[in-house]
Formats: sequence, C-alpha cells, structure tokens
Amino acid sequence: MEYPGKIVIFRDSRRIIKEQDLKTQKKKPERQIAEKKKTRKPARGVIFDMDGVLIDSEPLQMKVFNVMMKKRGISMPLKEFIGYVGMKAVDNFRDIIRKYRLRATPEELVIEKNGLYREVLRGPLRPMPGIRQLLETLKKAGIPIALVSGSNGRDVRLVLKGLGLAGYFPTVVSGDDVRRGKPHPEGFLKAARLLNLDPAGIFILEDSSPGTIAGKRGGFRVLAVPTRFTKSQDFSSAERSFMGYRTVKRFLESEFRLAGTRGQEEGRSRSGS
Repeated sequence: MEYPGKIVIFRDSRRIIKEQDLKTQKKKPERQIAEKKKTRKPARGVIFDMDGVLIDSEPLQMKVFNVMMKKRGISMPLKEFIGYVGMKAVDNFRDIIRKYRLRATPEELVIEKNGLYREVLRGPLRPMPGIRQLLETLKKAGIPIALVSGSNGRDVRLVLKGLGLAGYFPTVVSGDDVRRGKPHPEGFLKAARLLNLDPAGIFILEDSSPGTIAGKRGGFRVLAVPTRFTKSQDFSSAERSFMGYRTVKRFLESEFRLAGTRGQEEGRSRSGS
C-alpha cells in the first residue's frame, strides 16, 4: 500500500527500489528553482571568448590545420576538426601526435601552426554580426568587460587589432597566461580576479562545449552562441543558448536593466523555452 508523502519500498531478486510519491517529486524541483532564483547574484560583468565569438575564425583555423595535415599525408575529416574547437592548440596537437603517430612535439607543431595562422590573419578581418554593437552598449553602460582566449597572446593582439576591437578589452587573458586550458576554468577565474568580481555575477559568452563547461565549472553564468562548426556540440552546461549576438544584446540589456530593453524572451533556455 502507498501512503502520500511516504517512501514506499519494493523488493525484488535484484535490488531494492525506493519510489517517492509523485506529488512530493513534483514539488521538490519547483522549490529548488525558486530558491535558485532568490539566491542568484546580480549581473556585474561580461567575459567574451575570442575565436568563434568575436571572429568567425574556425574556417581560418581549419585551413591551417588542413595545410599542416596534408603536408604529413593526413586527411582530417571535418567532424574530427570540430572536436578540437575550443581547446588549446598544444592540447590538440598532443592528441593528434598520439593518434597519427607523428614524429614531432606538440610545441613544434604549435610554432608551425602559429606561423601559418598569422599569415592568414594579415588579411581583412570582420567581427561576428552584432558583436560591435553589443560591446558598444556594454561599454557605454560602464559594465566591466574581459576577453579570455585559449589562443596565444600575439594572435589575440593581432585579431583585436585587425577587428578594431582592442579598445573594448582592457582586461585580456590569453593561453599564455594560464597552465590549463578549457574545459578547465583557470582562464575565466583569472579574468574574474582581474575584474574584481564574483564569478556568480559574470556572464560568459562562448561558442564551444569546452568553453561552456569551463564557465560552468567556475561558477559563472554561461551563454552559448554556437557557430555552424560547433552547433552539434553539447551545450547542456549553458544557462541559455542563442542564435546570434543581436538577441544576446537584448537579453543582457534586460539582465543589466539598461534602458529600452526586451531580452528575456529572446534566449532559448536549456529546456527549449
């Protein structure tokens, strides 16, 4: 016999199954959600990833990877390349060396890759649609902004200069400034310390699963904006997911309570709402 609100125990030959009254099960998540909303800290700052967020760099990176792999008689499928998006180059090459048994060190391949990539970066660069407007809105409102990238410092400076966005980022943490890349949160946590802000009050804009996981592990509020290269990755760690930066802008205007906003309904929550 079942009693409302009680735990009922069923025995079989394999295990003991504990089943709670459905009414109790439904109330618990609702209480948890309400408590979470009450304890959520106000939004204070925003951290941007670079590759895939400020610039659509994955096609450029893939071009460089293909040149390097072809030189060694390797054809890398697109699906495999996508698996490396969001990770530090040295970690990617460490895996590639192991997988394809290459006679090189990760550091040697990073140097080669950096040289090829910088040649590509000398061409005209364009920011992702809506990024400049978002940055301008945050800057005018006096909201602290930082950039955290797994790319080396020289490449970060080249990209920011090429995009004309360097003035928006007084705080920058590159792959040179940390020992552990994403999905470890070290870079994000370092940026939070530099901003002198609690991670719980900082939004992170990310386009990759490793970056999203890193932000979640660090206690940040993560907004995912997948690209065509990363849309198949797992973004369940993100608080919300967006299709572009114009909707991100409206959402953040609402979160920071800036004038003339209407962003709450624009983001798609993990549940698909």
